[in-house]
Amino acid sequence: MSRLKLQDEMLGLEYQQTVLLNKIATLRNEFSLLLEQRKLSKDLSEDYIKMLEAEERMFALGESSLFLINNRENALISNRLALAAIESRLLGSVAEFYRTTAEFP
Repeated sequence: MSRLKLQDEMLGLEYQQTVLLNKIATLRNEFSLLLEQRKLSKDLSEDYIKMLEAEERMFALGESSLFLINNRENALISNRLALAAIESRLLGSVAEFYRTTAEFP
């Protein structure tokens, strides 16, 4: 009877280790995806800045309007808000990774 109980406990331990290893792998994947999203969002932000600057130059030459400049600024602001959300999720992912690995025996 004690041998079966010991075997049951060992299987339970193996199960918990497998669950934690899977969670760690998932968090690593999430982290790498968030890093890629952050890079893409930063690149997009740089492009929005270039487009805004070009629109302002066109406005100075009389070829654009304040409406178009405002649209460019709104797009840039929206992108920066999205970037902040991605960075927040990234930090949360890192914190969850450290919390999970601290539980790993």
